Amino acid sequence: MSIEQGLRRAIASGNLDVHYQPRVDLADNSIVGVEALVRWRHPERGLLLPTGFIAVAEDCGVIEALGRGVLQRACREMLEPVRAAQARGTDFHVAVNVSARQFLGADFVAEVKATLDETGFPATALELEITESMLQRAEHSLKIINGLTALGVAVSIDDFGTGYSSLSMLNALPINRVKIDRSFIVDLPGSSNQRAMVEAIVTLSRAMHMLITAEGIERPEQASALQALGCQEGQGFLFGKAMPLAELSDRLT
Repeated sequence: MSIEQGLRRAIASGNLDVHYQPRVDLADNSIVGVEALVRWRHPERGLLLPTGFIAVAEDCGVIEALGRGVLQRACREMLEPVRAAQARGTDFHVAVNVSARQFLGADFVAEVKATLDETGFPATALELEITESMLQRAEHSLKIINGLTALGVAVSIDDFGTGYSSLSMLNALPINRVKIDRSFIVDLPGSSNQRAMVEAIVTLSRAMHMLITAEGIERPEQASALQALGCQEGQGFLFGKAMPLAELSDRLT
């Protein structure tokens, strides 16, 4: 109850921050995008990670307002870095996590369009991350993803391999990217089983024309193994933790 009440106040007063974790090209370690991650500046407990409050936000019904706020803020704050990258002739994507309640809401596509219109953020630079569990209602999910695709927004599957995706479902949905869960790379390059799993995911993704990002990279040898296996992008503490906008801006200049 205390977390719920505090969250409602934080959303209303703007005490939620957005930090950004770099996504890099494994070929040269250049930053090619970021993932926007919410943080709560709690008045007593300090800076809280999502694991400390997201489940409560979902249970008490404020996750949709929280998600909208994060999307709007990420689009506002990352507009100039994206424009700068486009001026250099390079692509730069901003990924934002979407909750099941937010994604499956009746007005989700309209809300995304309204945010893009309000902020001026280019749709082609936005990537919305969903989990495999959101795809179980295949017909409804297809309608939403088609609506986002019509806007120019990309959709990726976060933590790929840990949920319940079926090949027929992936074949039916226009998914742009899969993000390989860190549980498949934590023991690379030593684990032959993990190498086989990553190789299978890469082969499947390429055959279905989906891009690939590996999550949770912490050691150089993991990055080297993933690049050798065909992963284009990586994300993890090796390249940087989620950081405030000012710190990210220093990295980008």
